[in-house]
Amino acid sequence: MGGTRNIFSRNRDDTIEAVTLLWRAFCDPNPKKSLKKYLAKDAILVQPDGSIYSPDSDPSLDDFLEDFEPWTAYRMDQDQDDLKFVEVDMMSSSLTYHVTAWKQDGEAKDRMRPTEAICTSIWRQGPGGDWVCCLHHMAPV
Repeated sequence: MGGTRNIFSRNRDDTIEAVTLLWRAFCDPNPKKSLKKYLAKDAILVQPDGSIYSPDSDPSLDDFLEDFEPWTAYRMDQDQDDLKFVEVDMMSSSLTYHVTAWKQDGEAKDRMRPTEAICTSIWRQGPGGDWVCCLHHMAPV
């Protein structure tokens, strides 16, 4: 293919980049501050244990982020066959992918506890062109 990129391919690339930035924020030592840049004000997070957090949940998404223990590291499988991208419209998209994320083991600080999951993130583009996550669902496998 030539050097021409259409809106679909730009949205796909932008969504993959946004997911990568979101995961970096999940690993940030101050995740509440860094995650706020990538989460929509009405965002919903579904954690691996099935807990759902939103602005209206109890505890709320803000409360959850206040006590959120950041992931230590992550590996997102970027094999083209495993990434499932859907362009909802020109300003919103969805990406489903496999991730392995690690946290410090609470009992043995020198060990990491892995979580393998299938994640789906739904994104929308704001008026300034920035992508924000509306829904991040992490289902363990």
